[in-house]
Amino acid sequence: STSCGPAATGYCVEQDNSYSCVCAPGMSGTNCLSPLDPCASFGCLNGGTCLATEDLSDARCKCKAGYTGAKCEDVDRCYFTPCRNGGKCTNTNDAVGYKCTCDGRAYYGDNCENYHACFSSPCAHGSTCTNKASKQYECNCTAGWKGTDCDEDVNECAVAAAVRPTPVKLCKNDGVCLNNMGSYSCDCVEGTTGFDCSTNPDDCAFITPGYEGPDGNFYPNLCSYYDKNATCDDGYNNYTCECGPGFKGFRCEENINECLEAAADNLTLCENFGTCIDTQGSYYCKCIAGAFGFNCSENPDDCAIKKSVIDGVEYPNECIARDKEANCTDGFDTYYCDCSIYWTGPHCLTDVDECQQSPYPCKNFGTCQNTPGYYECHCINGTEGHNCEINPDDCANITACNSADKMANCTDGFAEWWCTCGPDYTGQYCDLEMIIYRVLQLIGGATAKPEDMIAMLRDLLNNPSMMKDLVPFVIGLQSYENRTKLSWNVEDLFMWISYEERTLDLEKDLFMWNDVVLGNCFTFNHFNNTERAYSMRSDGSLGGLKAALKLNTEEFVPWTETSAIMTFIHPNTETIFSESPRYNAEPAAMTTIQSIESRYKRLGGRYGKCVHSADEVASYYYDGSYTTDGCLRSCYQDEVKKACKCMDSRYPMAAHETVCELPDRKCVDSITAKGDVSTWADCTCPLPCENSQFDASFTMAPFVRSRNKCNAYTQLQRVNGTSKCEDVDGQPDYLIINVQIPRIAINIFQETPAWTLNRLIGNIGGLGGVVCGINLITFFEFGFLFLIQLPMTFL
Repeated sequence: STSCGPAATGYCVEQDNSYSCVCAPGMSGTNCLSPLDPCASFGCLNGGTCLATEDLSDARCKCKAGYTGAKCEDVDRCYFTPCRNGGKCTNTNDAVGYKCTCDGRAYYGDNCENYHACFSSPCAHGSTCTNKASKQYECNCTAGWKGTDCDEDVNECAVAAAVRPTPVKLCKNDGVCLNNMGSYSCDCVEGTTGFDCSTNPDDCAFITPGYEGPDGNFYPNLCSYYDKNATCDDGYNNYTCECGPGFKGFRCEENINECLEAAADNLTLCENFGTCIDTQGSYYCKCIAGAFGFNCSENPDDCAIKKSVIDGVEYPNECIARDKEANCTDGFDTYYCDCSIYWTGPHCLTDVDECQQSPYPCKNFGTCQNTPGYYECHCINGTEGHNCEINPDDCANITACNSADKMANCTDGFAEWWCTCGPDYTGQYCDLEMIIYRVLQLIGGATAKPEDMIAMLRDLLNNPSMMKDLVPFVIGLQSYENRTKLSWNVEDLFMWISYEERTLDLEKDLFMWNDVVLGNCFTFNHFNNTERAYSMRSDGSLGGLKAALKLNTEEFVPWTETSAIMTFIHPNTETIFSESPRYNAEPAAMTTIQSIESRYKRLGGRYGKCVHSADEVASYYYDGSYTTDGCLRSCYQDEVKKACKCMDSRYPMAAHETVCELPDRKCVDSITAKGDVSTWADCTCPLPCENSQFDASFTMAPFVRSRNKCNAYTQLQRVNGTSKCEDVDGQPDYLIINVQIPRIAINIFQETPAWTLNRLIGNIGGLGGVVCGINLITFFEFGFLFLIQLPMTFL
């Protein structure tokens, strides 16, 4: 072997100090020891695979599908079968790389992808065929045909007639349209020609036999023979005449009498009273004097041309000589004056006295003065304007009316204003409550000053509970008759009454009188009832007095603390007043009073001063026998008179004394606040030397289910003036009083007339408020004391 590899792989070539090897085919390297790979540099493209020859002397490429060439450098376009619908593919060397030869004429396109739908000539009657996608075609039909293949006839006559809003007339001059296959034709009227009958020879322009005028000459038409202003309208093989004014008829041969036709239509051809006269083809107007023109419509303005001179001054007409606002109305050869309201007469020369016109021109009590052609108004203070019609709003900046009354309005006057109050206020500025105003009117009294009472009444509005103290004071200002009407009467109060089980006559046996504080009082067997006197015949449960009364609790005001009937038991010679001992009978119960008489006799002298008669004390204003309480109340009245110059209206006084009115209330209250009258230095009221009283014990029990005895052991109720039996047991608004005298006992007692402040205040106001029903609401609504006082029973 040599350094150039095994035999047959190469041979050695000697060189200076070296050698080189010439390798055999398939070997490489310095010493030809490395086999040669022919694919290493062959380079198959497009994913082709290189395959060496068996002797490694050469290589070739195995191409992937779609490629060809020694190194797979060429694309086999036809491999992908681009030609469609049976087309034959041939590879080319151009940019496309292939060419399709289509099968027959039914397909076309680069890839034979288009179907030649028009190949079979589906469009009829010479219509144009256009290929569309999806092997479709479209026919563009020739005139007269329609449908997909243009094989349906179009009815041109019907289509034209259906055009809206204006149908199309294919045939002119009243020709009739006839449909044909693929077209239409026109059936022309006589005298017209052409496909659409549009040709109509002018019959007005051609001399036609028979158009001979009355003068023997021939005319194209006779329209203008009679009427030079007539026009000829061509027809179909004929003509018609459009006559001018004044003519009518087929050839305008008839003259029109314009005067008669105008009169028939209530028209006036001749103005300004002109007379219409007919002529051949026209008319003319005969005008009256002062008018001219074809229709007598022109009338010279006599207002401008008939000059007048008055008082040396020239005027276009007399109308405006005095009355600058007059209008002149032109007449016929004269004129008429239309005067303004300030002048009158044919030429507006007489002045109108506007002050005598109706309506009177001057407003708001202004005084009218007539002037030539006008008038003047002399306005009263606070008005202005020519007619005194302007009355500046004096209320513009006035707010005083609404300081208290939000419903008040300011009323504008003439340079003045006043307040118009709502229903609840009065006064100059609507700041006085109406209820207070009414009270001031009705109960203020002769000497009461409104300004003195307003504050008190407003306090009463804000504090209604003051009413129970105030009402007796106000009632005292009323007459005896009015006080009696304000309280309950016998019909209101009593159901029945019996004495020793005998029914009494309510009208005859009871005597009614009125006390200011207590209200109406009813007395039985008393000295002031001279017609009736009863002696006691029985004692115990069969004797005494029994009565059923209606309490009428619905008439008690809400602030009344109690509702009861007061019962006084006393000697029949004494007068009862608010300080007298009493017993309250409650509703829905029977009150039984056991009474025993006690007599008092005082020796006087060293045993102590006593009084035999009311004349022995300084003042005594009560009727009946003397009592210490009556003396003390009389002392109280004297003290009120000394301080207030009047006496308390709630208690008796001499007839000549002045009654304290509402403004004096504070002064009266100041005397009441002094307390116990018996401690006053100027008051001396000894005990009576002789007197008697009834000491009583009483019990109350709810109604029991048993009848109280009266006539025939029944209870009686007065109905319509008669007595009827009625059971009142269990009724909450009724009560029964039973006064019994078990025995007569005489006792002697020594009393002192000490009064406490609480007793004095309670007797003055509290008593009347608690046990007398006072309707506060009614008091304020009517401004008069319609109070419901709880009546008292005096036995």
